[in-house]
Amino acid sequence: MKKILLLIAVLTASLSISACGPKEPETVEEAIEQSKSVLENLTEQAEERDKEREKLIKKNRVELKDEIVLSGSEADVKIKAYSVIPWNSFGEEQKQMYFIFDYTNKSENDAYFSSQIMLKGYQDGIELNVAPYFDDTAMSAIRPNKTIERTEAIVLRNTDSDVELVITEINSGESVECTLKVK
Repeated sequence: MKKILLLIAVLTASLSISACGPKEPETVEEAIEQSKSVLENLTEQAEERDKEREKLIKKNRVELKDEIVLSGSEADVKIKAYSVIPWNSFGEEQKQMYFIFDYTNKSENDAYFSSQIMLKGYQDGIELNVAPYFDDTAMSAIRPNKTIERTEAIVLRNTDSDVELVITEINSGESVECTLKVK
């Protein structure tokens, strides 16, 4: 997903360069070099934003006294902490809540978190949107009986209402619910 967003940004920047840049490339090679330069710049900016977000998540981390645990037939989820941070996403300033948890694949085959578990948050009875966040395991298959630390995020509607979190194992329908204070 991050690569798709970067590709869109590169194409947009390439159009901007050709529309109002200092000089329109005269050859395909020049256009390729300009595009590479724009892509490198956007990649550096994205990496800096990721580092900034990780610092905010760590700084605002709230450790749970009692872990929130879903022990399903195919997967376990143990939420250990959460963090609420201000974040600008697609030009919109918003508050986001990040859940830090251990995920264990208990099935007999490689599995993806998103194919086994669904995390949903609600405020005032209204389902919250997922915040765009991809850690290095977001798109990775996990081997049987392996545990990894994951992070998932949602966009808060406000900072006054608690968040009702529902964790569901997709195949079995087993679920656990809890309420978290927004700090």
